Amino acid sequence: MYKKHLVSSLLAISLSTLAAASWASAGHGNSEKVSDADVDRTITVEAGDMWFDPEDIEASTGETIKFEITNTGSCRVPCD
Repeated sequence: MYKKHLVSSLLAISLSTLAAASWASAGHGNSEKVSDADVDRTITVEAGDMWFDPEDIEASTGETIKFEITNTGSCRVPCD
């Protein structure tokens, strides 16, 4: 029983580490700047407290999309 919990815990830790490493890889955040000439299209998104408009977005593989997001919700960072 103890061995089963130990193996499960080690598996969970390993998967968490891999997920964190993938989010930190190139292409996430501002590590790579994209010029306006490289943008295929721009999508304007309005974000409320518990909703987004548009609700659905379709994209093709390899398409570069610029998102312009406006927060119109009542709670803006920092929210106490």
